[in-house]
Amino acid sequence: MKNGNHFIISIHDEKNRLLNFERISLKTADGSYNHFINFIKSYGLENYKHSFNLGGIATTLKMQHISFEPYNEKMVFIKSFDEFLADLNA
Repeated sequence: MKNGNHFIISIHDEKNRLLNFERISLKTADGSYNHFINFIKSYGLENYKHSFNLGGIATTLKMQHISFEPYNEKMVFIKSFDEFLADLNA
């Protein structure tokens, strides 16, 4: 988006350490999440897991919306990594 608003999808391990994140600048949460799903399908989940920090094992996926002027940060959802895998395989 031209105004700098974006969605952040972050993947965390069991100790809530950040393993990886993606910033997506689409207008809706559903569109951004579907874009992320399609990206993982095309890139390959195993290839994507190789980029995880610390070589950790993913347990949680979080999606936040961040807007600027005025600054606002809002949690959209938190899913287990198993729920994300079910969405990926659907």
